[in-house]
Amino acid sequence: RHPETVSWCLEKFPLDWINDVEGFSNPKMLEIAARSECDLVLMHSLGIPPRQDAVLPPDRDPIAELLAWGTERVGQLARSGISPRRIIFDPGIGFGKSPAQSLAIVLRARELNALATRLLMGHSRKRFLDLTGTIPASDRDLETALVTARIANSGVDYVRVHSPGIQSRALRMGSRLM
Repeated sequence: RHPETVSWCLEKFPLDWINDVEGFSNPKMLEIAARSECDLVLMHSLGIPPRQDAVLPPDRDPIAELLAWGTERVGQLARSGISPRRIIFDPGIGFGKSPAQSLAIVLRARELNALATRLLMGHSRKRFLDLTGTIPASDRDLETALVTARIANSGVDYVRVHSPGIQSRALRMGSRLM
């Protein structure tokens, strides 16, 4: 999210992706993205760092909100000369979403394909996975694996996870069950 850091990294390293947790809302970051050849992770959030009191309104459909925001941002990137083929949309689970909204995004992930971008889901060990409120984040790999298997059949292209071995096993088994 810091243009100076991204510029420095682009000069020093062969990068494949730029992941902007602020959705390329900073004009300097947008300029850097347009000049680069990297794929761009466009993440939705209501603020960095995330705050529990700053979430999407509870009476609003989270998918509709994400689609409206994503459509506007993808359009802005296109007007800056960035092809939608370079964009990877991340709905930002846990970043401005309540646990119920995060779960709704997982259950309705397929609807995000309307943006015509690739999709990334960063659901690993997130708070919404703990229905009892007693499981430490580091122990939520089982819940993460169940979600990974579910969204793999929803058009999600990438998952950001903490325990790739367990997630890989869940994907293999999930593909046999679907």
